[in-house]
Amino acid sequence: MHPALATPELAQLICEKLQEPEPVCREGTLASLAVTCRALREPALDALWRTQRGIQNIIKCLPSHLWELREGLNTDPELEWHMTLREIKKGWPSLHIIGTIQPGDWTVPLSYSRRIKTLFISPFPAQIQVPDVTVFEAIASTLPTPLFFPKLRSLHCRTDEGLLPYMNLFLGTRMEFVHLDIAGDDFNDPVPSGLALQSLKRLHARGLFRLDGPTGSVLLCRPACDLIKQLDQIEDLSVPNVDREALERLARFTSLKALDLEYARPEFLEPAADG
Repeated sequence: MHPALATPELAQLICEKLQEPEPVCREGTLASLAVTCRALREPALDALWRTQRGIQNIIKCLPSHLWELREGLNTDPELEWHMTLREIKKGWPSLHIIGTIQPGDWTVPLSYSRRIKTLFISPFPAQIQVPDVTVFEAIASTLPTPLFFPKLRSLHCRTDEGLLPYMNLFLGTRMEFVHLDIAGDDFNDPVPSGLALQSLKRLHARGLFRLDGPTGSVLLCRPACDLIKQLDQIEDLSVPNVDREALERLARFTSLKALDLEYARPEFLEPAADG
């Protein structure tokens, strides 16, 4: 190895430059670089894991007898245009936990999850392997640390991936940006309390407005309300239909620089399916 590569700053620059090609080429190159020599191992692994689309790569770092990939049901692509997302996802391969995870089984996954700074959990662009909701349940019940991704700074996710009850696994003290696509069925669901949101600067939440069947009123976006009520400060906020308490809390934020509150009028909406 050339002595210059022993300079940490230079090794980091090389690995960051290799992040620029297409993902498949980038991942293969960085993975090979990580096993080339000790000097390049850490910066190459940091670059390889820095941005992840989904958590399947981390779950697959568990012992192989603890998880399995199940084939999806066959669906007709021509019929997908009128199917719900959850119906469409039944046709995709899904990742499942099939054994009891012990605390020691997390050693390898946690050695990589601490390197992740940007995480996308969404079926678009389509993930090859979609985690079953039981995967999040298994993580929450067996993880030996409070945070799954302690250095995560940016989270982009759809709530119908089963995330809302487990947001505390992702939102740590280094989180700066959260983007939530809130599914219609989750518009009235809570998020956990006690989240560490001190460093959060940008919160963008969006979703389709829905009417409450019995009252005909527009449903408030409870996930957004709950997150706002746990904030100390925020710089950039974009949310739909929040309640008065959330608005009053916003009025006290001295750091707020950009605000987008989206409200809908009931006459322009269709009632919820169960209304």
